[in-house]
Amino acid sequence: MRVVFIGGWFHGKGDDFHLRELSREVELIVYGHQVGGQNGTVRAAADHQDLCDFCAFRELEPVYPRVPRGPRLWYYRQLGHALDEDRPDVLHVLTEPWQLLALQASRWASRHPETALVMHNSDRNWWTVRRGRRFGRRLIARRTFSRADGFVSESTGGVREALELGVANGAVTQAVIMNPRSPSLFRPPVDGAERRAAREQLGLPLEGTGVAYLGRLSVEKGPLLFLEAFGQAASLSSAPLWAAVAGTGPQEAEVAAKAGPHVFLLGAVKYPDDVATLLQAVDMLAMPSVRVGQWEEQAPRAVVEAMLSGCLVVGTPVGGIPEMLGKTGIVVADQTPAALADGIVRAASDPEVASLRASARTRAIEVYSSESAANALLQVWEQALDTRRKAA
Repeated sequence: MRVVFIGGWFHGKGDDFHLRELSREVELIVYGHQVGGQNGTVRAAADHQDLCDFCAFRELEPVYPRVPRGPRLWYYRQLGHALDEDRPDVLHVLTEPWQLLALQASRWASRHPETALVMHNSDRNWWTVRRGRRFGRRLIARRTFSRADGFVSESTGGVREALELGVANGAVTQAVIMNPRSPSLFRPPVDGAERRAAREQLGLPLEGTGVAYLGRLSVEKGPLLFLEAFGQAASLSSAPLWAAVAGTGPQEAEVAAKAGPHVFLLGAVKYPDDVATLLQAVDMLAMPSVRVGQWEEQAPRAVVEAMLSGCLVVGTPVGGIPEMLGKTGIVVADQTPAALADGIVRAASDPEVASLRASARTRAIEVYSSESAANALLQVWEQALDTRRKAA
């Protein structure tokens, strides 16, 4: 089976564990481009092996239309020619279904009925735009969905929304978390000494129970909700608590103003090493995401990283968080500070909760490993191609 995987911005080694696994099972060709700098300028790779050293790679030059936040709307002039040369059995496109790239791929697939088209979306903020743009997105999404033989999203919620918005009847659907994390990098501390060393490295208290917030400091991620909840939990808990807040974003000033005693602001932490150190330093990770308009959390990678690190996750019942945790974390009752505070107190004081740490790591390895993601994608490709061949 020959598969062309269009990933757009290709970050190279470290974000491709699942693709490495798949390259052993299929003839895999990755299309994409490398992007450098915050302005979205294209940086050509002198050697494609710097980007992809395990399969064929086509580095295509994207075109950026002059529209608001235009780098999200790129497309490839060379795409049709490249696909004509490679003639894949399966074309897998990782982008929102209303993007120009999705429309390009759909149009090419319509002219090549022997190729199965699999659309792949990683966000759930499809309609958080003004009415006119929302209408345009729906029109394009319906066009691309009408040709799709399969659809993949990061959560079952994303799959459900796609089905509601026009994925063809009979199309193969699956929830697959991409960018799996390494269990050898994200792991629990070996002993108390290693935990203390991690805390010392980050300038955190050596004693007490550590609660982390790791993510963008923006409304939908709930950093202010976390700070209020932590303040309540610290006054209620019999165990001494402290908090580490890691991240940057538009609410940095508000977070700094509201950070009370025993809250340590770390700013940006480098991925992956410093993130792994932080998760070894703390006892739990709070995931206080909130729904904002039509926006809802998809499948935050920090949850997987914390589960692998033996770090108990306390999360709000938003988006894919409950699905990811299953029965291996604490999902609080609602998106209020009181509910999150109650979850933090339980995680800090309930002896039975400690047993969840090992089961969380086991679940993360079994469900969110590179092997699991690769197997799920391979199954989608095989089923989508079978459906396409029967239809042709």
